[in-house]
Order: sequence, then C-alpha cells, then structure tokens
Amino acid sequence: MIFLIMVLGLVVSFIALIFLHIDSLESYVNRDKYALKEYKVFFNTADIRSVTVFLNAILNDSNLPQIERLFVNTYIQDGDYILSGFYGSKLGYDIEVGNGFQDNNTIKNPVLVSNVFLNPNDLINITNASFRIMGQEYKVIGAGEFGVNDKVKNAPEATNFGYPTRQVIIPYSEFQEIAPDCSMVNIRFEHPLSSEEERYLKSEFNCRFSNEVLTIPVSGVKKHSTDIYITLFIIALGMGLSLVNIIALFRYWIERNWKKYYTYKLCGASGIWIYGLITCELIIVSIASFFVALLIYDLILRRIMTDNFVYYQLDFTKILLLMGISVLVSFVLVHPTAKRVAQMMPQEVKP
Repeated sequence: MIFLIMVLGLVVSFIALIFLHIDSLESYVNRDKYALKEYKVFFNTADIRSVTVFLNAILNDSNLPQIERLFVNTYIQDGDYILSGFYGSKLGYDIEVGNGFQDNNTIKNPVLVSNVFLNPNDLINITNASFRIMGQEYKVIGAGEFGVNDKVKNAPEATNFGYPTRQVIIPYSEFQEIAPDCSMVNIRFEHPLSSEEERYLKSEFNCRFSNEVLTIPVSGVKKHSTDIYITLFIIALGMGLSLVNIIALFRYWIERNWKKYYTYKLCGASGIWIYGLITCELIIVSIASFFVALLIYDLILRRIMTDNFVYYQLDFTKILLLMGISVLVSFVLVHPTAKRVAQMMPQEVKP
C-alpha cells in the first residue's frame, strides 16, 4: 500500500509539473509578444545627426515593418534627467492628465514630465505648467512615472524602482533639433522581424555604426527553457514528496488512534459517523498542510523570480483549484483505510 501511495504521489507531482510548466510558458509567450518586437541600440560615441540619419532611413524603409513606437534617449547633466524623444501613434503609458503625442498634436513644444519635476501646485493645473529644455520653453501636457528600462550612458545608477524616475519626453522631431547626442534607442516594430528582415536591419546598422551594439531580442521560452524545466521539476517533485509524507503521516495517525475509533464503536457510534470523523480530520490536515506548503512555495518562488528563472504567480482561483485537488487526492488515497476502520467490529483488535 505504501508503494502504491508513493507511485500515486509521484504521478501527482508530474501532473503538477505539467500544469506549472504550461502556465509558465504561457507567461513567457505573452511577454514575447512585445519583447520580440523590440530592438535596442546602446551608443558610446554616436552623435545625434548620425543616429537621426539611421532612424529616418529605417522609418521609411519598405524592407522592414512599420515602427510602432520609438524612444531615443540621452542624459542631460544640467538638471540631472533623461531626455527622451518619442515617435509613434500613442505613448503606451498611463498619463495622469493630458494626452500622449498624437500625429495631430497642435500644442507647440509639448512635453511629458515625471512628476518629481513639478511641485504640487503645478500638478493641480498641469496645462499651465512649463519646463525649460536646453534653453527652450516647453508646454507640459502630462505628468506621470515614466521609466527608462535600460541603462542610459552617463545617467545615475538605477533606483530601487529599477530605473531613474527623472525623465522628460518630447516628440522625436523636437529631440532631433535640441539633443546634443544619443546614448540609447529603443525601437518597437509592429510585429517581430523575420530572419531575413533581422539580417537586413543588422547589415544596415553595421554599415553606419561598426563599433556600436545592436541588441537582438531573444525568445524568453528559448532563453530560459532549461531553467524552467529544472526549477519546475524541483518544485513538482517537492510537491509530490510532500503529498507522500502527508498521506503516510495520516495513515500513521489513524493507526496510532485506532483505540479512539474503537472506543467510539463500543459506545455505539455508527460506521458512517466514524468514517465522517476520519474524513473531517483528513480534510483539516490536508488544508493546513496545503497552506503551509503554499507559504513555502511562495517564498521559494519569490526568490526564483528575482533570478528571472520563472514568471509565475498563483491567483486566488488557482489556489482554490490546487487545494481542492490536494484534498481530493488525499481523500482517494486514505479512503480504503478509513472505510476499513469505520467497518471494524467491536471484537476486532486492530485494522
């Protein structure tokens, strides 16, 4: 019987492995929908004119998909902030007040700023606020927390949020006019590039910037597949072994307390009543064990997520589902013993 319990426990562990693996891969696939469209360039010596020529070329290149969004970044030491030029139909960030840069924007010199630049009075009436950039006056049309997710040359180290929060965003056309140089470009195409399109982009880039770096996006599923398999195998195996321990412990509990059930039987308790008592004890033990395991699982998972191994979080529905499965499997495995104890006759000594 113990061997059967161990086999069933391992089967459940591998079912959990499949469940967690599929869900984790789904998370990576969802991230890839955006990540595989983004190409990043980190410049060390490029001036704004050479970068502008390259960007204008690919913006109008029929061999490449349309650019959905473009960020061009540099660091402005005078004022200590990151200046970003934006090109696209929508910014893609939530703006507290105002609108993003649309093609039909009629505001002269519009700018989006991180709210650390503005005092509370300016935030009350954002449309009357203004900001000076490289000697020019800009009209503030919105404020919010905008983050540059990648290192910009000469910018301060990232904060606890993962990026410097002091950032101003202006239209790409304005950026070309006033920016002294360029240190990072983030290009998002409408869809991921094919192998042929990617080779074409790399060749065009290398022709102009032989000493700079073009970062090619890599599928998260392919990049982390080994880590996903190993990590989820360890988690699932631990879940299976935990289940074996729970069932073995409960069988031991029943065998150690058979005298209690025997006494209930002598006092007139029916077999159904004893069976119900054992089942209730099983449910209590299973739920308590499940939440202890869930707490340990969550603590381990938080550590794993900081290492970028897996992107997985349990929501309330999945918690209830897994708890129900845990209780059901525990019930099925203990049912034969509980039934035997419930049906024992007073003259029997032990199940």
